[in-house]
Amino acid sequence: GARLDTIRLVAVPVSPPARSCSSGVVEAESGVSGSVKSSSFAGASGGVVVGAPQGSGSDWSSAGRPLGAVAVCFDVAAAGKYTISVVESSPNGDSDSWWVSVDGGPAALWVSARGVLVTDAVSNRGVADPLVLDLSAGQHTVSFQVREDGARLDTIRLVAAGTTAETLVASPTSVSMASRVGGSTTSASVSVAASDGSTTTIAVSDNAAWLSVPTTGSAPGSLTLTANPAGLAAGTYNATVTMTSANFRSATVAVSFQVAPETPSSVYGLMVSSSPSRSGPVALTGQTVAGNVYVFTSPTTGVSQVRFFVDAPGATGTPYRTENAAPYDLAGGLASTASPFDTTTLSNGEHSITAAIDL
Repeated sequence: GARLDTIRLVAVPVSPPARSCSSGVVEAESGVSGSVKSSSFAGASGGVVVGAPQGSGSDWSSAGRPLGAVAVCFDVAAAGKYTISVVESSPNGDSDSWWVSVDGGPAALWVSARGVLVTDAVSNRGVADPLVLDLSAGQHTVSFQVREDGARLDTIRLVAAGTTAETLVASPTSVSMASRVGGSTTSASVSVAASDGSTTTIAVSDNAAWLSVPTTGSAPGSLTLTANPAGLAAGTYNATVTMTSANFRSATVAVSFQVAPETPSSVYGLMVSSSPSRSGPVALTGQTVAGNVYVFTSPTTGVSQVRFFVDAPGATGTPYRTENAAPYDLAGGLASTASPFDTTTLSNGEHSITAAIDL
């Protein structure tokens, strides 16, 4: 028995959803639009960066076609002057700029610092470096419009003008290593920490094929740098290790690698004597020995360390003995008297003694 006569729609006031703004660090991927996409990136905050994919197009004029943008909102607690600190990646001069505006105002042309996950303050090319904003308390929107495809953004934050973002601190800031043509690898350790004492994940990179570094690490912590002379001619080689982390200014370590000319193996050799005074020595190779013998390397000129190995022709594992000062004896000893090596501790048969000589 229910009946209907007329029907109409009545508008009901609805409050718009509250805008999500941050007073701290903002992930760039939270505000992407248009051609700007997220992509995986090792070492980046959250593991991703954003940008217009290479080849998707560039917009050389801020009044031109809007290819895409990143718009993020900040909640400013106190009115004042601020700069915009960004962790970004700019691979080259064709992929290193954005149009940046605040609250829909005029766009600034920001040419970002080139590098991988570096921290840079937004500037306005030819006008202001850094770009200083006079902001009132409340919510403000910062927009990054695509100017060049290939440029990438990681995180964004406002920093009170006159202050700087926290930094990564490396110690030492320069490292020297040495080897020789055909020689073995050599390593050095570098510590890294955040200037504010916090713990953060870092990305590590270098610019030399002969240098190996871990790609990731943490601060505080330490990194092992390894230089390999394989394929290098004698000379001095230089490289830079860069450590980056979201919201920290990057740290660098200068690395110098000295590769000395190859020393013919015939220059240094293993000698054996039947006397603790090392008198009347002969080359050890091919000798048949028994009882106590006195084995040492010769000459000692230019030698800084000798590591002796018994039955380890590849000089691997723990050395039988390491000598850090001349004379360099298999069993140790004094400058005038060598200590004996007792061959009866070995089974009858053929054995090898290897000396790894560091110059």
